[in-house]
Amino acid sequence: MSEPAPSEGRFGPVVATAPTNVATLPSGAICAREGCGKPFEPRRGGKPQKYCSARCRSLAWEALHPRITLDRAR
Repeated sequence: MSEPAPSEGRFGPVVATAPTNVATLPSGAICAREGCGKPFEPRRGGKPQKYCSARCRSLAWEALHPRITLDRAR
């Protein structure tokens, strides 16, 4: 048996390739929390979603607003 001939496309021959094992999201939504980077499906409408979960949103906020403790033991 012979291989099927590649069809001609606008920019040259079109050749079928094996599917890759890489997950891609059309929007490229990736969690903005440092250390996470997990891909997620963003919500539709409203303010753009930056974090993959409420936990990541909370951890990111806490990283930007560290707790200040007063040393009253003196």
